[in-house]
Amino acid sequence: MKYCPICGEEYDSGDRCPADGGVLLESAREVGSLVGQVFKGSYRIEEKIAEGGMGVVYRGVQTALQRNVAIKVLLPEMHSTPSMIRRFFQEARLLSQIDHPHVVSVIDFGNTKDGILFMVMEYLQGQTLREIVAEQGGLPLGAVVRLMEQICLAVGAAHDAQLIHRDLKPDNIFIATRQSAPETVKILDFGLARVVEGREDARLTRTGLLMGTAGFVAPEQITGGEADARSDIYALGGILYYMIAGRLPFEGEAIHAILTEQLRGAPDLSAGPLADYPTLGEVISRAMAREPAGRFRSARELLGALRKAAADLDPELTLSELDPIDLANETKVWGGRDQGVLPSASDGKHGPKREDPPTPRLAWRGLSIVGVVLVLLVGAWWMGQRAGAPEAIDAEGTPILVGMSAAFSGPSRELGRAMQLGIETCFADVNESGGIGGRDLQLVALDDGYEPARTVANMADLLLERRVVAILGNVGTPTAEVALPLALEQGVPFFGAFSGAELLRREPPDRLVFNFRASYAEETAAIVDHFVGPLGLQPAEIAVFAQEDGFGDEGYHGVVRALAAHGYEGDVPRFGYRRNTESIETAIDSILQRRGELRGLVLVATYRTATRLIQRLREAEVAMTFAGLSFVGSNAFAQELTSLGPQLSEGVLVSQVVPHFHSELPGVSRYRALLARHFPSEQPGFVSLEGFLAARVFVEALRTAGGDTSADALVVAAESLAAVDLGLGTEISFSAARHQGSDQVWLTVLDSRGSYHPVVP
Repeated sequence: MKYCPICGEEYDSGDRCPADGGVLLESAREVGSLVGQVFKGSYRIEEKIAEGGMGVVYRGVQTALQRNVAIKVLLPEMHSTPSMIRRFFQEARLLSQIDHPHVVSVIDFGNTKDGILFMVMEYLQGQTLREIVAEQGGLPLGAVVRLMEQICLAVGAAHDAQLIHRDLKPDNIFIATRQSAPETVKILDFGLARVVEGREDARLTRTGLLMGTAGFVAPEQITGGEADARSDIYALGGILYYMIAGRLPFEGEAIHAILTEQLRGAPDLSAGPLADYPTLGEVISRAMAREPAGRFRSARELLGALRKAAADLDPELTLSELDPIDLANETKVWGGRDQGVLPSASDGKHGPKREDPPTPRLAWRGLSIVGVVLVLLVGAWWMGQRAGAPEAIDAEGTPILVGMSAAFSGPSRELGRAMQLGIETCFADVNESGGIGGRDLQLVALDDGYEPARTVANMADLLLERRVVAILGNVGTPTAEVALPLALEQGVPFFGAFSGAELLRREPPDRLVFNFRASYAEETAAIVDHFVGPLGLQPAEIAVFAQEDGFGDEGYHGVVRALAAHGYEGDVPRFGYRRNTESIETAIDSILQRRGELRGLVLVATYRTATRLIQRLREAEVAMTFAGLSFVGSNAFAQELTSLGPQLSEGVLVSQVVPHFHSELPGVSRYRALLARHFPSEQPGFVSLEGFLAARVFVEALRTAGGDTSADALVVAAESLAAVDLGLGTEISFSAARHQGSDQVWLTVLDSRGSYHPVVP
């Protein structure tokens, strides 16, 4: 079986795709040194000039014309990701549709029979707008207008072709120089571009991922909404701000802080040159309006308003008298590289600046998240430049920073909030007693909205910028899938994640990973045992409702294995939904079609989606017992159920990895007392109790390490913890071969008022 890398269609035989002429491939091969090779008999590769997250860029020569060209080659590790291959060729197709002097042009693209995917583009020399502004500060008014004219005309041409760029920023605006010619704007990187609704390539975008760059991405893109031409207008307003002010429109210590500022409102127009140009500020404010309806209707309308505002400021200003830009003598070569994914640095005031030699670090304000796979690869590359664990800063009196990435917004926000609450309760108690060696514990908790792409940004912030000594209490399996490799890459311990996933429980264990709680396999086994035992269900009557990601897969396979342990080898039905949505109509219809066949449903879901499912099935009078895993978020789950209708919660089972929060066990009583002392307005719950206990284990490791916060010291100390009594009626132990403290599962059942009761075996 062969496949076409351009359209993705598969064929039994043949050499070329009949639909688009692409060379059919059997498998991707490693791309070694390409210097000297000739593609399509026309393009000879001369030298490597750049490398980004998706590809390597070479200077080449078009042999027939003896002219320089830029050749972008997709990295071999991307070949196994069909969406990346399609995105690569989508960029080529989109660029080829825009015939405009201010958009970088594509000369050719395709793939070789060896599996090398390439794109041939015009070869440019010059600098990015970011580099120019970083070197010179704010640009003269005439230069701003002249550059914005070219930028707006190019964006308008893209919009005329029904294309939305979605990642306009100073890094993607290239100022090309030629002998005896004025500087020329070229818009780059249409890798994130999309077509308007109804066009085929729209399917390559993924709802829920941040498509764009912090500081310039429109608010509707941040919140997961649809981008349209007005989203590009927002970015143009940010670019105009950057050129005039010489600094970014929004600034913050990390990407999440920048995005938060964007959602709060417009950029600051009260300082610097913008304070002297109120009419320009009005143009920026309208372009960057929070709601799309408040923005200019087109790039050309924005340009018209800008030219009028500039003329009001300087009536003598004409196109022929616009101030030239003082380009640096030393210019860079751009050949279609992935702008915004190569490392750069910032002085924190006036935007990114070049360093010579460049210091590898994460360009926070230039981070472009195009998908979990791509971001993870780029993140690993960045972090590989700073290999090795961060050195612990043990200066007396400085706080010990501990990192956490979890959902504090979106449908799963109560899980993150409760986990943070438990950790903060433990830390408050420790700090009140003098801390660890006189140093306070400080939790840095960042919001990822339960989205892996945002988790990557948070982890890079925590590991590279904050230099936390450990990650504690991260929430979720799909987020752990991207967070864990980054923590391991940087040699930072990963403690007490709110996840029972097997990826955190490898055999032998990852040296830096320590779990407090039981696994999802142990939770699902307890539920299945209860279904088959006390409730008397037949294995064939049990099904699973699971999230369509790693979390759902873990829970489903746990149920399958648990039923196999009871001798059942038949099919286990699975019904699903997409993460961070309540799109359950298909699942509801499928379950109703099997009414009477199924009597037990294991919920591998978060609380809001699980409650909607139960509500709908009970309204349909389906006789079924529901059982959720601990990740359902017990308190929030119960509150949602009781708010939706009387007696909706009665008989619903939930497995727990901690005792009941009203238990009189000494460790639980201590938790309640400390919670009431430090957070008197909060109510106890299973999730915050787990956060508290996970934090206590981490604190025990810190104390055993004698306050040494280095990764090696923490690992050795944690592995030495044996028979630790947290007051739970069972002891917690670790060793070099065992990094899971507890295997215990407690089954609970809800009554009609939404209160939990232990299930007596």
